[in-house]
Amino acid sequence: MSTPLPDFFGYEEDFVTGPPRDQYGRPMLIKASGEANPDREDGRWAYTRASSLSEHLANNKGLHIWQQRNLVRGMGRRPDLVEMAGAVADEDTGPRTREVQERNRRMNAELDEIILQAFDASGANGGRNYGTAFHALTEPGTTGYAPDRMLADIESLSRVLQEYRIKILATEQFVANDDLMGAGTFDHIVEVPGYGRMVADKKTARVAKPNDYAIQMAVYAGGDLYDWRTDEREPLEVNRDWALLLHTPKETGTTYPVLIDLGAGRYGARLARSVESWRKASVAKVLGA
Repeated sequence: MSTPLPDFFGYEEDFVTGPPRDQYGRPMLIKASGEANPDREDGRWAYTRASSLSEHLANNKGLHIWQQRNLVRGMGRRPDLVEMAGAVADEDTGPRTREVQERNRRMNAELDEIILQAFDASGANGGRNYGTAFHALTEPGTTGYAPDRMLADIESLSRVLQEYRIKILATEQFVANDDLMGAGTFDHIVEVPGYGRMVADKKTARVAKPNDYAIQMAVYAGGDLYDWRTDEREPLEVNRDWALLLHTPKETGTTYPVLIDLGAGRYGARLARSVESWRKASVAKVLGA
């Protein structure tokens, strides 16, 4: 369990290119069994993003209110965005021809870009951007510049790795889990005394969501290393009972090493799948039909 892992499956440019995806952003992959999707010429299946699966169980009311407030705040600070939004044509509600759908898609893309700019103007994306930078600056061998306000957080993670003798074996690993039909990239494979090789993810949110993370990490730990360039797989030999969360709340200078119960995560993942199926179920029909 201490031999080094090949870096064949880890690519920094996965975030730029990555596997083929459908219109919803889901990775389109080949099943390990070779079973082809009869609805697609290339035989590929849509895999739910591991980070999205827990959303079927989440109560996002507070998040949505926060997003709406920041959207309004950002639009108020950028009158040009209000003008741009007003210039976008109304959605075409006529017959859903290919041309109509494509026109609506383009208009929605324009609105999505305006929303992103409004969030930037409100400062709502600051936490997400901080997390992205923190992940990059804490990868082994990084040569990036760390701003002063991040140094305490970076140093706290380094201290935890040393104190608990946690060794990073691989970084940015893309996996596919056929059992849960989920896929995604996790931060590290680490070796922890007493636990062996483990899936490890870093989070910088002020408030941790271990139940959500458990579902996400259960997808990772139960999957195969997947090379999206060739559709080749390799077994992911990690602890299937526990994963490691390295939680560094933004600008606190403290990192908490937290064990995540993967058995509970698998239960949550299957429950999420059940909720997803229920939402798609047909439970009504027209009277007399």
